[in-house]
Amino acid sequence: MSLLLSASFFLLLRRRHDAAAGALLGCFAYKPQLALGLFAALVGARRFRALASASFVALLLVAASYATLPGATRDYVERAPHFGAVSREPDYPSAGLHGLF
Repeated sequence: MSLLLSASFFLLLRRRHDAAAGALLGCFAYKPQLALGLFAALVGARRFRALASASFVALLLVAASYATLPGATRDYVERAPHFGAVSREPDYPSAGLHGLF
């Protein structure tokens, strides 16, 4: 999904369809660390229409998340700063963490 979004984003951006490219970039709200570099590149290139579109779509997705699962969204925001610390614990069970089972 990330590869499809990225490829489509670059294709639309190259064709000068900034609003549509930004909308695809906003879809990275599910995994924002993948969009940070692209967002910074758009700032540097002064592609403000794409930035506005990306911000709008990301905010729309976050609002939809909160509207459908407010408790889970609040818990996620509350616990997010501690995610990195959990995986650095010496007895953290990382075996099979990235597997399909």
